[in-house]
Amino acid sequence: MAKKNKSKDKVGELYELALAGDVAARMLCIQMELMGSNASPLALKWLEDMANDGDFMARMYYLEYMARTKSRECNWAKRELWCHNTLAEDPTIGHKMFSLLYASDVSGRQDMDKSLEHLQKAADAGDEVSCLKLAHIYAEALEDEHDVSEIRELLERTELEGLSDETWELLVDSCIKQGDYEAAVKYVRKWLREIPDSVEGNFRMAHLYATGNGVRKDYVNALKYYQKVANLGDSRGMHYVGIINYNGDGCRPNYKRAVDYFTRAANAGSTRSLRCLAECYLKGLGVTADVDKAVKFARIGVDLKVPECAELLAVIYFDQELGRKNLPQALEYVKLAIKYALNSDDLTDIEKMFELESEIKREIRAEELKVSLPHFYEKFERAFCGGTEEMVNEVMLEAVEKYADVQRVQRHMEDVLALKSCSPEVAKHVVAKLRELAEDNSGIAAFVGDLYYKGNAGRRNYASAYKFYYEAWLTEPCVEVALKLFLGFHEKNFNKENQDVLFWLNIITDEYINFAGVVYLLGLLYSTGLYLKEDKAEAEKAFSIVQKAGLMCDPQADLKAWQCCAKSLRQCLKL
Repeated sequence: MAKKNKSKDKVGELYELALAGDVAARMLCIQMELMGSNASPLALKWLEDMANDGDFMARMYYLEYMARTKSRECNWAKRELWCHNTLAEDPTIGHKMFSLLYASDVSGRQDMDKSLEHLQKAADAGDEVSCLKLAHIYAEALEDEHDVSEIRELLERTELEGLSDETWELLVDSCIKQGDYEAAVKYVRKWLREIPDSVEGNFRMAHLYATGNGVRKDYVNALKYYQKVANLGDSRGMHYVGIINYNGDGCRPNYKRAVDYFTRAANAGSTRSLRCLAECYLKGLGVTADVDKAVKFARIGVDLKVPECAELLAVIYFDQELGRKNLPQALEYVKLAIKYALNSDDLTDIEKMFELESEIKREIRAEELKVSLPHFYEKFERAFCGGTEEMVNEVMLEAVEKYADVQRVQRHMEDVLALKSCSPEVAKHVVAKLRELAEDNSGIAAFVGDLYYKGNAGRRNYASAYKFYYEAWLTEPCVEVALKLFLGFHEKNFNKENQDVLFWLNIITDEYINFAGVVYLLGLLYSTGLYLKEDKAEAEKAFSIVQKAGLMCDPQADLKAWQCCAKSLRQCLKL
């Protein structure tokens, strides 16, 4: 209490000196009042008197106060005259004053372009405060118009001492955006020497060690800095302490500790930790497995529009083994996951989400077909076993509209078209519809290729067959389509040169060497000279291929076929 009274007495003495005309005392009183939201009329009068007498600092304080309080009660001409007079005597301070004058809305004459122009001139003259202010303006308001190199250059003009957390952060992030991680590390270290308990500084140092950017990757040091961030109460630090313990980066996995920190981070507002926490409960890592709790945490994340949480719920409702299979719900959640991901800046797993959506849709389609196909096949059989042409046409159209992606129905349709059991008009419609569906479906594209190849869609059309086989290959490369292209070229049905045969042969042998049957087939083609001359080099190549097939072949394979192949090879080798 005594100290408080003593402090009041000193302030009182200071004001008495100010009232008596002491200029230094008046400036101290003015500075104290300007620290608050509003200054007293007396302090403002003192400030204006000192400014009129030519005190540069008084003029600066006055204009800063006008800008901060957004006051419009001001004699614009008089303030402008201050700026002109100061500019003549000290250009740097004069430009700073003009910048303040135009930044404020005094007398409704705000002009941000002129304010920035004068601030730039003050910065060019070497004023550190102007450099810092201009860098922040560029970063916050004009990011699209100014390169990070401009921001970094402005900040590096200063002595880099006594900077705020915000300014250090801006400088380090500018270096990172330019890919200059060594400079980023240098500045973060200086930052932490000045502000050891900076949350942002410690977090960036941790991240640089974790990623190995600018320093050797070191999870032990990364954990040390993340731990400090966590101890300072920041949820990001808690999350990454959990991640390092979960993954066992630089240490043994400690799931119990990971769950502890994910829980702390989630309670502190980390939405990303909700997904991690839900996954730990789902897999029983660090806690007893509990699907209910996994769903609970994931749903909290969905309410907060976290895409990873919505994706996890989709997996839970899609996976039969988890006992929660509900395909409509799974589809709903994966759509939410994609929606939230598209609305966020991080699209890392968006492709994975699209793949999951496709899997769920296929499963839903398969479930629907389990119910509807038996009835359809009954109808199909009735139509083609003595049914009228009208019935045949009806069932063909239904097959195309509803079941064209089902392999079994495709085989039926192939038979129908081959037997010309439906009317030409319906056949034409079927092929047209299948061509449309073939655009994004490898199976249908290959089926349409077969129709053209065999002439089931009218006359044989090898060019169209090749086109659809190739579309099938581009949509979903598979050994069956590669073989069709290979054999088509071999038969020269596509009017291509032999190098195309070899192209598809190389794809098959390079990409699908696991398929013993394919390799065996190629060995036979080489050994019997079905498309190339039976010379020694080709026979040796065939022998090598057949050997590979033999190593992978089922022990119960047809030994007689292998013996025939070997005999053919021996004959070739005698040439």
